[in-house]
Amino acid sequence: MTSKPVCTYPPTLCSRLFRRIQKHESGIAEQIATMKKFLLARKKELRLFKMLLRIKAGIKKLKGEDFSLNEGLIEFVEAAIQECELLLNSTSAYPQFRGYYMKRFDKKGLIIVDLFEDLKKETN
Repeated sequence: MTSKPVCTYPPTLCSRLFRRIQKHESGIAEQIATMKKFLLARKKELRLFKMLLRIKAGIKKLKGEDFSLNEGLIEFVEAAIQECELLLNSTSAYPQFRGYYMKRFDKKGLIIVDLFEDLKKETN
C-alpha cells in the first residue's frame, strides 16, 4: 500500500498555502507571457531594421549607376524609409502605441519593398 503524504499543518493553513502557491505560479506564467511578447516585438523590430538597411544599401548601389529617369522615385523611397525609421524610433519612445506604429510600419515597409523591387527592375 502506498501512503499518501500527510500534511501536518491544520487543513485551513494547507489550503491557504496551496492557493498562495497557485497564485505565485500564475504570476510567473503571466511574467513569462509578457516577456515572450516583448521579445517577439523586439525580434520584429530588428527584422524591420534589417530590411531597411538592406534597401538603403541597394539604393546607394543604384545611385552609383546612371539613374536620371528614376531620381524622383529614389527620392520618394528614401523619404518613405525615413518615415519608417521615425515610426520605429517612436515605438521605443512611446511603448503604449507600439501596436499602432508596427501596423503602420508593416504597411509602409511593404510599400517600400515593392517600390524598391520596381526600381531595381527598371534600372536593370
